[in-house]
Amino acid sequence: MSQSQAVGATGISGISERSEIKVLSKTIAFSQLNANTKLHGQRLNTYLKKIKNNYFQIRCFLFPTPFAKN
Repeated sequence: MSQSQAVGATGISGISERSEIKVLSKTIAFSQLNANTKLHGQRLNTYLKKIKNNYFQIRCFLFPTPFAKN
């Protein structure tokens, strides 16, 4: 009986270790995805700012106003 209890206890601890590893690996994968998403968002934001600045410069060149900076 003690052997079956020991096997059962080992099986349970093995299962809990595996589930902890799965949770940990999912957490790591999610944090990596989150970091990549933030980096992509920053790059996209920088790109959009450049487009906006270029558009503003072209607009000021084509349609000069008294307030346009040259």
